[in-house]
Amino acid sequence: MRNYLILFILFNFFIVPSQAQTASAGPFLTTPQGVGIRLKATATGKGLTYKWTPSAFLNHDDVLNPITTPSTSIIYSLRVSDSNGLVGTSYTIVTVTCSFAVGQFYGGGIIYYVDGSGCHGLIASLTDQSFGVPWWNGTSLPIFNTSTDYGSGRDNTQAIIAAQGSGYYAASIVNGVTISGYNDWFLPSREELQLMMSSAAHDQLHLFSDTFYWSSSADFSVNHTAGIFDELYAWAVSSAEAAPPYRGELHHVRAIRTF
Repeated sequence: MRNYLILFILFNFFIVPSQAQTASAGPFLTTPQGVGIRLKATATGKGLTYKWTPSAFLNHDDVLNPITTPSTSIIYSLRVSDSNGLVGTSYTIVTVTCSFAVGQFYGGGIIYYVDGSGCHGLIASLTDQSFGVPWWNGTSLPIFNTSTDYGSGRDNTQAIIAAQGSGYYAASIVNGVTISGYNDWFLPSREELQLMMSSAAHDQLHLFSDTFYWSSSADFSVNHTAGIFDELYAWAVSSAEAAPPYRGELHHVRAIRTF
């Protein structure tokens, strides 16, 4: 009889289903940029472990309800496991809202452009870094890897520095300089500079009217007087126009950074 009882207990131990286990990453959430919010995940069961991916912006990636402080909207996936393996996976979305505005003092300067996301854009330093400096470093070099496009100013600046080395010229005086506690400033591309000149924050920036400012965009397609290919020119922009003057000319410089 005792043996039958043991077998009965063992049999029931293996066939009785365990408590139902569920996992949910919780509802979609919205938070202002840089403001922490707790993820509202739920899970039932015993001995559960948790793994959130990606771990970006989370204070912990191995707890059920971590706090995220995102700078941009993000999708999180939650994986819940027990000693027998996977219980379930689920995902949630945290949408970041922003309230940046053109003309706002932020990040060491004045915001002069905000992109469609409302969370990112361009900041100009409060003053010119030079009232007259050449684009080149004493001689014209074939710098072919610059762009006129929005978003290219930082890479352009690095390409110019790599080609021309140390010296006193437009790109060098903004590269690595610390302004208002920030050291990631660069020389804007032609399009980034044109956005500055047409910005509603133009007057706040105290830009000099009808004065050319150097961009980081080289212009090497044609010699504008002789009609031949060379590398003697770079784009500069004023409130009135964009033009490619001789790289040895002296023009203003205004540093920018992204946010």
